[in-house]
Amino acid sequence: MAARAVALQARAVRKHLGELLAAAGNAGVSVCLLKGAALEPWVYPGPGYRPMGDIDLLVTNQEQKPFEGILRSMNYVQRSGCPPSYYTDHHHSMPFWHPRYGVWIEVHTRLYPDVANVFREQQETFDYDGVITGRLKAPAQILYTVSHWADPFPGPGGLIALIDLGLLLRRYGPPDLQHYLFKPDQQKWVRRALKTACAMLPRKTEVSRADPGIRIEEARCHLLHVLASNYIVDGNAYTRWSSSAIIANHWNALMNTTSPAIALARVPWWFLFPPRSVNRFHPGFILQRASRLWRPDL
Repeated sequence: MAARAVALQARAVRKHLGELLAAAGNAGVSVCLLKGAALEPWVYPGPGYRPMGDIDLLVTNQEQKPFEGILRSMNYVQRSGCPPSYYTDHHHSMPFWHPRYGVWIEVHTRLYPDVANVFREQQETFDYDGVITGRLKAPAQILYTVSHWADPFPGPGGLIALIDLGLLLRRYGPPDLQHYLFKPDQQKWVRRALKTACAMLPRKTEVSRADPGIRIEEARCHLLHVLASNYIVDGNAYTRWSSSAIIANHWNALMNTTSPAIALARVPWWFLFPPRSVNRFHPGFILQRASRLWRPDL
């Protein structure tokens, strides 16, 4: 019964989204579906198979206000725990909520927070239940999925993105990064994130270990794999010595540091001196943190 209720709700939301996309098309607004909204009718068997906390839609800066006007005309209201100023330079506006359907919609004007281009050339049109709309092409969708999966540390919720990625890779294979507007360091980061994600999937590619530099990089990838296996796939509980903050620091040190040697060195350094703590080197803070870590359980 629960599965049937989920499927019925998903069909209602999908029908409602189709009506929204049709209204946007009639107003001359080109919408690109992102994440689950694009993937559910693409690589999943049917409505309800792909969980979605919200619906992510991409429009241009010029189309944002007309599209948000359409949302308001369909009884959407904007709600957030953050003040309006938070969204001034954000990659999406304040989320919209529909009280009848219980649907959240985020209107994006950028794919990534620090990239202004909406990558119109990386989009394609498709038929969404009789409405022609947009989505990212398969290679761009794979890169977009893995980028959002890897930064910041996803935790157990990252398992959904791994399933998305597995279904896309099974159908299309890995993308060629040379065709995308990445800087050399960004290409290395995306390759690292893609390799870590693929290590969670049934098939993975081994890399030669002959070169010492490659061996150091493999050590980094192995630790990323361990973190992803334990805290994303297996959903292991956090502990005092491996709290969510500590694991996130480990992940950020390994994933976001260009040099693999520096990345490996940062793991114990950031454990001892958390990077986001303003008093990280203060003796009082260090003693207080040590006492919490070593305090015996009551």
